[in-house]
Order: sequence, then C-alpha cells, then structure tokens
Amino acid sequence: LYMLGSSFKSDLDLQLHPETLFPSSWDEWTLEHYAGFLVRGGQVDNMPIWMLNSLWSTAASIVITVIFDLITAYALVFLKFKGRNSIIRFLFLWMAVPGVIFSQIRNALDLSSAGTYLYIYFWLIIPSGTGIFNMLLMRNFFRSIPPDIVDSAKSDGAGHRVIFRRLVCPLARST
Repeated sequence: LYMLGSSFKSDLDLQLHPETLFPSSWDEWTLEHYAGFLVRGGQVDNMPIWMLNSLWSTAASIVITVIFDLITAYALVFLKFKGRNSIIRFLFLWMAVPGVIFSQIRNALDLSSAGTYLYIYFWLIIPSGTGIFNMLLMRNFFRSIPPDIVDSAKSDGAGHRVIFRRLVCPLARST
C-alpha cells in the first residue's frame, strides 16, 4: 500500500511527507511516475513487453503444472502398475535437483539468436511444470479420497477418463 500510494505522490510530497501512505493533498496526486512506463522517447518501452513475457510464461507454467500434476498424481494413486513405488522414489530424488541446473545447460550450448530465444522460454516453463512438490501434494490429496467412491464409479461402468474428469478433478479443485 505504501509503495502504491507513494507512486502517486509528487517528488516534493515524497520528500516532505514520506510517512504518509497517499499524497498529502488532492493537488499532490500525479501520474508523472507512470509516464515513462509505457512510452519513453517516443517509442514503446521494454517494460510492458517484459511484463507480457512474464505473464504468458507464468500462465503457461501454471497450466502445464496443473495438467501434469493431476494426471501424474491420478496415475500414481488410482492405477495399479508395476514399478509405481520406484517412480515415486525417483520423484522424491528429482526434488533434490534444483531448477538452476537447467539454466546452466544453456551456457554449455552454442545457440543462434532465435534458438536461444526459444530455449530460454523452454527452460523457464518446463522445469516449473515438472515441479515435484505440487504433484506430491496432489497425490496426497488423491490418497485421501475414499476408495469406495472410485470403486462405486467403476462398478457403474465409468472408465478412468470419466473418473478423472468428473469425480477426481472436481474434488481436487481446492488443492
């Protein structure tokens, strides 16, 4: 609140009244601090472009994370297959690999400018989309769902796709 309110103060009001949240009077309100945000020197400034890049990469990371985590957690809880416990152990080990390692791979490769651009976005989105913590959180939530509900849906003829989409996903909305 202080930062937001101070952004509307004039330079003089910032110096004379630093303790107030908002400008001290109505004539001290100004938008001059935002003037160089969108356009600087007659050209579009880089800041809005950077913000749009951050917004779309964050949105892509969120969508990919939710999809991967839901599908993986469902498979690990409700599907019976050989090697399931080994996969869970591997995922716990994978949590120890920091995302910084992914960004260091770029330094070892010599990429063209277009390739570098795509590579950077690839390594911004994919490691966050494969975050194991969120998947394990979802897995623990799925384990709390009573198996009788899933068994009842199976006995009514529902397949895994229907159980996932109409039963498990709505229950997992809060998680």
